[in-house]
Amino acid sequence: METMTVQTSTWKGRACSKNRWLQTRAYRDKTTGKQKAMMYSTTEYKRFLEALTWQFRADMKPIAGKFDIAVKMRVHHMTDDHNFLMPVFDALEKAGIIENDRKAELKIIYPPDRHGNGEDDIIQVWLREAVAVAEPGDFEAVLW
Repeated sequence: METMTVQTSTWKGRACSKNRWLQTRAYRDKTTGKQKAMMYSTTEYKRFLEALTWQFRADMKPIAGKFDIAVKMRVHHMTDDHNFLMPVFDALEKAGIIENDRKAELKIIYPPDRHGNGEDDIIQVWLREAVAVAEPGDFEAVLW
């Protein structure tokens, strides 16, 4: 079996979960006079995304085409693990490491660990070019 180069990156700081990504602001439409809502990204989310992007640029090289990814998190607040996946994939795309998150062949998401107050959140990402799998049950070909 051919060995693939696995790239890794570890980010530390304060993670922004899905529940704090967007805010809404009410405004009145000038033409109809009706009240509407506008959604926008929070400053906290923008800073988190930018920090992830810079970390990935520093640690990883671009991968053309399909890729495999593993993500592990250590966070303080109780949340579902998928709440942090969108910013990870957005930052990888923004950094130019991957072309599109739809090209992920294999996604391994470890259950998040919890830590106490005052400690940094940690997000670890392992990335490699996709490994060709002959059969759906051929798990040996996809082991890290």
